[in-house]
Amino acid sequence: MPGNTSRRRLLAALAGGVSAGLAGCFGGSDDGTTGSASTPTAATTTATAAAASTPTGASTNAFCDPPTGSSTRYDTAGTPFVFSYEYVDSWTVEDPFGNAVSRAQRVVSPTLTNADGDESDATVRVAQSITPVTADAAAETIQFLRDNQEHNGVTYETDFNGETVEFVEFPNVDVYSYNTHLPYGDGEERYYSFSIVTLLDGGGPGQNIGRCTDAVNAATRTTLESIEPNPATTIDAV
Repeated sequence: MPGNTSRRRLLAALAGGVSAGLAGCFGGSDDGTTGSASTPTAATTTATAAAASTPTGASTNAFCDPPTGSSTRYDTAGTPFVFSYEYVDSWTVEDPFGNAVSRAQRVVSPTLTNADGDESDATVRVAQSITPVTADAAAETIQFLRDNQEHNGVTYETDFNGETVEFVEFPNVDVYSYNTHLPYGDGEERYYSFSIVTLLDGGGPGQNIGRCTDAVNAATRTTLESIEPNPATTIDAV
């Protein structure tokens, strides 16, 4: 039936793109293969109180100080990512992972330990589909997400490769994830599904990392607001 076919096509797009990562977000877990820590290859950008355009999560709660810091650009040259991004320098960037349909990369916060010895951390995961789609297909996929997940609508817009890109925000307890499509190339099928998924590991609200959602959300926004085209992407060779 046409309806079922459309739904299967959308689900395939979500699984192959990073919207599948949103399912992990709402389920509270992250499914890919764990990567090992890698060393950023770009210089640190010093964030000052007067000039910083991206929040770094400064907190009056000393327990939540470890996840704060300055923004650092991660060099994605030589990868299939069509974007580059910044992250908070106290966090650890892991090696990219993925499969034939998508690539992802985790940025993990410092581990926090409470008075009882319980440990927890947070993850900001960026991910991108390998196969691009048309503008109409991209809009249909985003609409499918909005129809089937709680969302806050478009909360951030930016210019990417000369086009306005709108990010839809999806709440998960007290942290937020974002989904859009990034344009790259000149063909009709040039839109790559992209998401930033925020996950809390260990402890609920009021415990461990759940006490530091301001710092975690600031780290997420640091990445969100720093997305730029990657001129040295290898996506065409994949």
